[in-house]
Amino acid sequence: MQRSRWFPVIVVLLVVVGGLCGCGKSGLPPQSEWVKVTSDDGRVAALFPGQPKLQTETVDSPIGKLEIKLTIYESGSNAFLTNHMTYPLDPSQYDVAAGLAGAAKGAAQNVKGTILDDDDIEAFGFPGKSVLISAPRGAFVRGRIFIDPAGPTLFQAQVVGTRAAIDGPDTAAFLDSFSIK
Repeated sequence: MQRSRWFPVIVVLLVVVGGLCGCGKSGLPPQSEWVKVTSDDGRVAALFPGQPKLQTETVDSPIGKLEIKLTIYESGSNAFLTNHMTYPLDPSQYDVAAGLAGAAKGAAQNVKGTILDDDDIEAFGFPGKSVLISAPRGAFVRGRIFIDPAGPTLFQAQVVGTRAAIDGPDTAAFLDSFSIK
């Protein structure tokens, strides 16, 4: 299976924790035609502008093997993605606040970017963060990160693209459609 070009970005984001369109001329279908996609394990769902790729990869990390479930739809230089993984750690020993802070910081470091917004949020009964990151060459990342302390499991929904794209209604619709079970 061919990996998405964004997969290395996601892997680095996940390991460090120990994330589009909106332009009317984006070429995306109307939101009413978007496709609801649920991860193979049923934990994550979101509306995508088209049929995304689903990938599961296992990678080595300083804390052990990580199985990353990634769903990604790419359109030009923009991408909509969700991912989740459970850390091989004892939940009672996991610091959720530090994990969320690390995820936001790692996301910025991974793209050699700067965090512009980092807000604490809560949804689905889990603590989280809403982040906006600027990266070189005019790229931006807007995302939501959550951690289920019982796993501990990291969940992310992100849009990568131009500032106009990530500030647009398609990005908002995608992030608002993200759900965790």
